Amino acid sequence: MSKDEFERMNLLSEKALHQTASSVEMEEFHQLLQQWNVPNDIKLAGNLIDKDKDDFLN
Repeated sequence: MSKDEFERMNLLSEKALHQTASSVEMEEFHQLLQQWNVPNDIKLAGNLIDKDKDDFLN
């Protein structure tokens, strides 16, 4: 996620919190949030796989 996308997501999250976001902005926020979460999910899965390998080897 680029810096601009992150800043846009922050702006949209504020609008969502204050219930001033349009339906189009809410959809954009949802898409950016999904983009933000994907790398974290992949990283978490990778850490779990690495942990399982360590447990197996010990």
